[in-house]
Amino acid sequence: MDKQHTKEQINLIALWAFCESGLGGILHAIKLPFTGFFVGGFACIILMLLAEQFKHKPYQILKATLLVMSIKFMVSPQAPLPAYIAVAFQGLFAWLVFGVFGRNLLTCMLYASIALLESALQKFLLATLIYGKSIWEALDLFVIGLLKDFNLSQNFSFSYWLIIIYASIYFLWGLFLGYKSYFLPQKLLKLASILPRFEPNPVAVNKKTKKLSLKWLSLLLTLVFIGITFWLSEGTLHKGLYVFTRTLVVIFVLLFIVNPLLRMLLQKISKKMASESLFALVNKQMQYFTESVQSVWQFSGGRKNRIGRVWYFMELLLAISLYPPDEN
Repeated sequence: MDKQHTKEQINLIALWAFCESGLGGILHAIKLPFTGFFVGGFACIILMLLAEQFKHKPYQILKATLLVMSIKFMVSPQAPLPAYIAVAFQGLFAWLVFGVFGRNLLTCMLYASIALLESALQKFLLATLIYGKSIWEALDLFVIGLLKDFNLSQNFSFSYWLIIIYASIYFLWGLFLGYKSYFLPQKLLKLASILPRFEPNPVAVNKKTKKLSLKWLSLLLTLVFIGITFWLSEGTLHKGLYVFTRTLVVIFVLLFIVNPLLRMLLQKISKKMASESLFALVNKQMQYFTESVQSVWQFSGGRKNRIGRVWYFMELLLAISLYPPDEN
């Protein structure tokens, strides 16, 4: 038994690991829309509760981060590297904000909004890294062409407003979650008093065998879109060929240089973390969450509103983590 961590701390770390390595696939099986949007927010809520649990030892958040990354790597070794970067950022930023300023309403709102903003901007940064700024230029040219056909104002940057609106949605979602999470512990205590012991009820998760091929297809279609857009706009394929060549070089560097090095680092971290007693305890509790999540989802079925049910579902998982039913 790990004497440095309470049962509540172990449960929350396990729930975070489950959130990052298994919850998304299970929610897909349950046919929940906007899975990534909710899973990212749920991870932030867990970290804000962990900050309260580790208020006297904030460095433990860093250890929990490495542990979650290790479990994610072992459970989903095929997960893209940006997913690990997001986990690392969430944990490091939580340690920085809550370790320096403590956990209060302001820091909760600051943490959640910035953490989710990073998650949103990461997608655009990755697209810029792969395709360069040409992808945004092509998108603007395409929209300007449509506006021209309808005799509308062409002084408009579609890509700029796309990024602003998308990032703002995540930022506002973070502010909301930060506000709600600050008052959540008291609510979870009341909720836990009425909960039963959720029995394991494994849910089958369909593996997405076509996910990799779809990524390559989307990459190809994006390159074709950029090439055709510049050809129609400039009457030449020179810009499109440049983007195509640049993208191939960037992908080669990412796949055959950056990817192996980072995965080697993750493998070393995983081996080190797996040797600690906390790893086995977290892994065991994560298995319970995996097998009980469908029972929890069914229990939340009393809520008619879909969004309300999702929120209640998250509260149930958090309640049985902080206040296990058999210990109430």
